[in-house]
Amino acid sequence: MISYEVPEENDVTLTVYDVNGRLVQTLVDNHLSEGKYSLTFSGENLQSGVFFCELIVGSKREIRKLVLLK
Repeated sequence: MISYEVPEENDVTLTVYDVNGRLVQTLVDNHLSEGKYSLTFSGENLQSGVFFCELIVGSKREIRKLVLLK
């Protein structure tokens, strides 16, 4: 489960990368209203390991580390 907050209406991009920096999946690429959001990241076609989730809201960027265990 990935949760994030959009402080004001803005363009939002949420992407997942592997440890080598390759794009694995784009989860969100939309213009969203202010609010709290959450979604389920299904790594069913991925091997266990470390991934990075990048959230871009307007000009702000945040990166979180994800660990996928199967």
